[in-house]
This record gives sequence, structure tokens and C-alpha cells, in this order.
Amino acid sequence: MEILDLKFAGVPIWLLLLIGCIFYNGRYAYREWLKDRETARELDEAQHQFKAEHEWRPRIAGGIDCGEWVRKDGRPFGAED
Repeated sequence: MEILDLKFAGVPIWLLLLIGCIFYNGRYAYREWLKDRETARELDEAQHQFKAEHEWRPRIAGGIDCGEWVRKDGRPFGAED
């Protein structure tokens, strides 16, 4: 095929296209990875804050833990939670 024989500065065009595709997709994957990492950090921070304000009160019923999260200051859960 003649299109595969085309060259630009001695480099086959198909190789340049392949390198361009790899670069473009790699950049896109890196940006998505950064967004996912930021989201994971936000979730970890929210979980840390929740555990700082609440504690797990276990209640075993029939061999199954049916406990609940309660506030450390003793106030009941309300609309602000």
C-alpha cells in the first residue's frame, strides 16, 4: 500500500500517527487520573472528619453487629447531618 510508504523527514507517517495517538491518549489518561486522585482525597478527608465527630456503637443481635453511628458529643442525628 502506497500510503504506508509515505515518509516525513525519513520517518514513516504511520509511526508519527501512532506516536501522536499514544501521546494524546496518555495525556487524557493522566488528566483523568489526577481528577480521580483528587476525588479520592476529598472522600478520605470527609471520612476522616466524620469519624472525628462520630463513633460506632456496636450492638450484637443474633451474632450480627447491628450497631449505629452516634455523635461523640451525645446529640442525636438531625437535619444538619
